[in-house]
Amino acid sequence: MALKFIKENFALTLGLTLPALLMVGFMLVSTLPGSMAPPPQHDLVFATPDYRSGPVPHYVNLTVKDGFLYAKYSKTSSPNHQPTYSYAWKKLYLFDSKTQSLRQLTFDTPQEPKEGVDILVEATKGMKLDTHTKAPDGYELTQGGYRNGGLISELFWGSSRHQPRLKKGSFSIKLPDSANQIYYSYYDMQFLGWVVEKTP
Repeated sequence: MALKFIKENFALTLGLTLPALLMVGFMLVSTLPGSMAPPPQHDLVFATPDYRSGPVPHYVNLTVKDGFLYAKYSKTSSPNHQPTYSYAWKKLYLFDSKTQSLRQLTFDTPQEPKEGVDILVEATKGMKLDTHTKAPDGYELTQGGYRNGGLISELFWGSSRHQPRLKKGSFSIKLPDSANQIYYSYYDMQFLGWVVEKTP
């Protein structure tokens, strides 16, 4: 019965099934680059703003010197030390390349930091960082979009334009959300470096 209907209404059947088949094909193609990608070999360290509800008496500037991460503190000049975008504190993260997971590193506000002095960040003191935008294994931090997430992903799972990803050639890997489900975009991130050496 079904076969007879298809034969008699071939054009109609083709018109109904072809769009669905094309959609499935696009979805499969859009997932292939990520599944075929060689895994990244280097961990990534980055920071995002930490918008606190309480006073922020100091501004922190994170920089990498000679491969190590330093923090430099200075007093805020905003009235009543109210936090603003410019004076937001920082949250520090490590993307683990082996497990492809994300964890927040300890980065607390010092009670009385020395102002204008580079202080080694304790959480990363055993890590040597490479600040080149492209890691030694060829991966680089980029944002999502049609080329990475695909048009079908854009339509069915929402926009991924500002979604941070690691990209190598045509391959891309989405950076995961943090353990406490704090979401961030590519534009929130301060790239600090790729971990090229680790010491105890």
